[in-house]
Amino acid sequence: MRHYFRIFAWILVAGGVFLLARAGYYVYDWNERIKIYEIAQGVVAEVVPNADSTQFFPVISFRAMDNQKLRIRSRRPDASVQVGDSVQVLYDIVNPDDMLPVHQHPIQHNSQWMSFAAVLLVVGLAVLFRQWQQHNHRQLLQASGRTVQAAYDTTETFAIAGLHFYRAKLTAQISYPQEQTLHFTSEWFMADPAPYWQGKMVKVHINVSRESDYWVNTEWLPPHILI
Repeated sequence: MRHYFRIFAWILVAGGVFLLARAGYYVYDWNERIKIYEIAQGVVAEVVPNADSTQFFPVISFRAMDNQKLRIRSRRPDASVQVGDSVQVLYDIVNPDDMLPVHQHPIQHNSQWMSFAAVLLVVGLAVLFRQWQQHNHRQLLQASGRTVQAAYDTTETFAIAGLHFYRAKLTAQISYPQEQTLHFTSEWFMADPAPYWQGKMVKVHINVSRESDYWVNTEWLPPHILI
């Protein structure tokens, strides 16, 4: 399943990086605003819903530096304030419509997205790290393990959410250290591997100190049936 998992993991990592970069941009933008914007004390005059009433934007009344009384709707939704609440605002003297309540600091405003980004990154990197470990382990088995030739036996099937997955059961006859039959199970596939395996002997790399630790070499199979 390593191929699709790798793609999925990189999508998670990319999503996490994008969300963190987005939050970083908002923090940078906020810090730039603080340098040139003015702070004023205001009052929430009303809370206005958007068209489908899924978000609510506070309309804040405040007095600018020139003593002009302004009434401006925040550019960001905020369900934490009510009419009559006292709030501080940052506003542009040249363009007062560009106003933000001070309590809407981007770290607080994007905390849920940042937490979500962190989860995406942790899960994605964990999957990639696990696949890196498995890749190294397969290479180690291939380089220093015992290699035997196994024959296809049967196919095991399992379905989930309407999707069918397959894996092969294999057997190998060995004479050292004694005559015996070894049984192996391959990784899962998107299609029945039987047509590719019939009449073919496949390499299985076994840990010499632990026979239950092995890898059925599937690198020769067409990529479209690998998960």
